[in-house]
Amino acid sequence: VIEACSKRRIYVILDCHGAPGGQMMDHCCGTLVKNELYDSPQNRAIFVDLWTTLARRYKDNPAVAAYDIMNEPQNNGGYEGPNSFQPGSEDTLRRTFSIYDEVYQAIRQVDPHHLISFEAIWEGRCLPDPRPYKLTNVLYQMHIYDRDQEGIDTRINELKAYQDDYGVPAYAGEFNCDPLEEYAMERFNALDIS
Repeated sequence: VIEACSKRRIYVILDCHGAPGGQMMDHCCGTLVKNELYDSPQNRAIFVDLWTTLARRYKDNPAVAAYDIMNEPQNNGGYEGPNSFQPGSEDTLRRTFSIYDEVYQAIRQVDPHHLISFEAIWEGRCLPDPRPYKLTNVLYQMHIYDRDQEGIDTRINELKAYQDDYGVPAYAGEFNCDPLEEYAMERFNALDIS
C-alpha cells in the first residue's frame, strides 16, 4: 500500500488503531473493554518494540508522512470496569502521557526525522505542552464527531490553540460533522488546520 501510494505521490500516516492490550475500552481498538496497555509492562514493551520496528523500517521512506502513535487513547466514556479510566482526569492523562513519551523516545532513537502524531480524546487539554517533554517535530490531532456548531467551534478552537500556544501543527485526523460538514471544512481551511 505504501509503495502504491508513493508511486501516486500520496502521503501515508502509519496509525496504530489497536495497541497491545488495548489503549481504550471502546471496540475500535480490537480489545473491547480491556484498556490494558498502560499498566502492563509486557504490553508496553511489545508496543514500544512495534513502533521501534516500524520506525526503523520506514525512517528513510519519504512517502510516510507521520507516525500516529495510537488511535483515540482512553476512549472510555460509557464503559465500566477496572481499566475504565475517566477520560481527561489527571490520573488518565498521566498514564497516557507516560506511554506517549516512552514511544516517542524509542522512535527518536532510530528515526529523528519523521513527524510523530499525538491524539487528544475528546478535548484539547488531553495533550501536554510539548516543551517540558522536549517533543520536537510533532503533530497534535483530534477526532471531531460533533454535530452542532458550538461543539465544532470548541474542537476547532482547541486545534487552533495547539498551533498558537504550542507551536505545533494541528490535524483533524477523523471527522464527521454532518449536517455541518461544509461549515467545519470552511473553519478548518480558514485556520490552516489539515
